[in-house]
Amino acid sequence: MNKEIFLKTFQQSLQEKFKGSQQEWWSNYIYHFSHIKNIVEILNCGKLYSRNQAIKLGLMTNDNANDEVIQHTQHCYKDYVRFYFRPKTPTQYINEGIIPLSEVANNAHCPIPVFLLFDFVKILSQDDVLFSEGNIANRGVKIYNNLAELNNLEFNNIFHSAPLPQESYREHIKYCRHAEVLVKDELNVYDYLKLIVVRSQADKESLLFWLKDEARKKLYGKIKIDPLGLFNHRWLSLERVELQANKLIFHFENTQRKSYDVRVNGEKLTDGERFAGVKTSFSGTRLCWNFDANILVEGLHVILSVDNTIIYENEIKYIEDDII
Repeated sequence: MNKEIFLKTFQQSLQEKFKGSQQEWWSNYIYHFSHIKNIVEILNCGKLYSRNQAIKLGLMTNDNANDEVIQHTQHCYKDYVRFYFRPKTPTQYINEGIIPLSEVANNAHCPIPVFLLFDFVKILSQDDVLFSEGNIANRGVKIYNNLAELNNLEFNNIFHSAPLPQESYREHIKYCRHAEVLVKDELNVYDYLKLIVVRSQADKESLLFWLKDEARKKLYGKIKIDPLGLFNHRWLSLERVELQANKLIFHFENTQRKSYDVRVNGEKLTDGERFAGVKTSFSGTRLCWNFDANILVEGLHVILSVDNTIIYENEIKYIEDDII
């Protein structure tokens, strides 16, 4: 049996096993999750590099990994591009969203998370692909290179999505949820990419703004606003930006009554006139930036930063109270 036939059969068996649940479609894809700026670098250059390669090439603009976990990961595995079998891993639960700086632990922070969803069969069909039974930061983890050994993986625990039990088995489930797929050195993204998933309209606008024209053309129709429930939505996120004739409105979600320092910079598209505003200890869900007159009819280049991290950038125009 060739690789493709085996993997399609295995994929169908997983879908049948989890039929009727959200996990039924999880095996359609292999998942890579990172901060939006890292994703932009990946999509603009067309390659997904291993951790060591990305650092060497200066492509990791936001290192959202937990320092402690990275320290415990064997150096040889840092030469592999890493993917998960599922979304909503324990790592994502900890990292995802704009977390107040005082609550970020071990540098584990992914303010604007974006998912790349790759073809399950194509990724696993590659020569020399490896996969693990659990978290590869664990010294005792088993790594496999024979596709038949996919049957050794505990997909009941890898795809486990119920609340974690309190007993000792809890740690084993967390370990299995981190089962990974490893590709040596680099991956040509556009040969395998199926979808890109963002949390909100605002995140989609920033992603499109930062992408090069060539990448935007390649990705036409592939960027979706979380149609599959891939995100946890625990921490602050920017949902949408609204430009009216004399004010700019930022709509947030999940502030959790935490406070953030917000900075807005704007530049008129017509004559380059600049504006700036700062809001310290912001903790609401709606931030309005008001102007003295109807000066923005021709549009504005907007940059929004939260706790010194740029979370939104775009050129937006006002037409009858709607964003283009």
